[in-house]
Order: sequence, then C-alpha cells, then structure tokens
Amino acid sequence: MASQLKHLVHGMGTTLEAPTWPAIAADEAQAALAHFPAAGRMTGLHWHSPRPFSAATLVHTTNGAFLLKRHHHLVRTIEGLAEEHAYIVHLAGAGVSVPEVMATAQGASAVAIGPWSYELHRQAPGEDLYRDRLSWTSFLSLDHAHAAGVALAELHVAARGFDAPVRRRQPLVSSFTILPAADPL
Repeated sequence: MASQLKHLVHGMGTTLEAPTWPAIAADEAQAALAHFPAAGRMTGLHWHSPRPFSAATLVHTTNGAFLLKRHHHLVRTIEGLAEEHAYIVHLAGAGVSVPEVMATAQGASAVAIGPWSYELHRQAPGEDLYRDRLSWTSFLSLDHAHAAGVALAELHVAARGFDAPVRRRQPLVSSFTILPAADPL
C-alpha cells in the first residue's frame, strides 16, 4: 500500500506535489465499499492516482479489482456524478467499452460520506499506459494520438440520442474557474 508520506500528485506544472487531500486509506476504502455490495470484501489497495482535485485507488476485493474515486463535495456532487454515470451507461448501450459503474445497495451510482462523494468502477481491461502521466502531456506515439482521435469520433457517434439537460456550472466539468482562482474551492 502507498504510504501517506510518499503519495504525491500532479502539480499544475510538471512536478509532483503533496496532495491537497489525503490518499484513500484502507479503513476509508472499506467503509466506502460497504455501500457497494457487488464489489465484495476488500483484500488490499494496490495503487493511488496522482491526479489532482480528487483521490483514487485501485482496490482489490474478493470479486475483482475496482477503481474507487473520492471527490470533495465542493468539486463533485452525487448529482453531478449520477449525470456522468448515466452517460457512461448510454455509451455502454451503444457498444462503447467503458468500465462498469457499480451500484450501491439502494441502486445509486455514488455515495456521500461526510464531505466526500465516492464512486466505484470495475477496473477496465488492458494496460493503462497513461495512468501516471500528466493529463496535459502529449501522447507517447503518433499511433496513440491517432487511436485517441478514432476513439473520440466513435464516442461522438455513440453519444447520439443522449438527451440530457445542460449541466450546471461546476469546477473541472463545465467551467474554467479553478485555474485562475487564488483559492480553487
């Protein structure tokens, strides 16, 4: 398991920095997983995401591997996550390979615990070559860039018929308010 002291996240430049919010600890992961019965019992944490503005960990359980993501409620709400999860379900129905969004015992796709919003996804198949790379750096090869363009075109085709209302203004989703702000939250 990653140590809280050693866990660093992407800064706003090209260096790693101490996280704004702590990495997800084992006891916290167990408490969140308890809301998602199909996930099974946790057997360990195996990776922590370096992405800023959230925390995520790869959780291994008796029923497989899952990505547990935690967001502060000021950045991502249960309602906002539910909108995104509905889109993921639509894309899956259109044949796009997307990680399964896990449901809580009440059928919701996310849960609030204290100031945090949690979501759980089954681990996607394959190797994620970009999971530790800065989001704003270039592709590793022209083939990867081409494949990303093809995937984006396929995503647009699959999105047809998804008629959701315009999303409310929120940081990191539908506004750029976080970048120029002295205090992003």
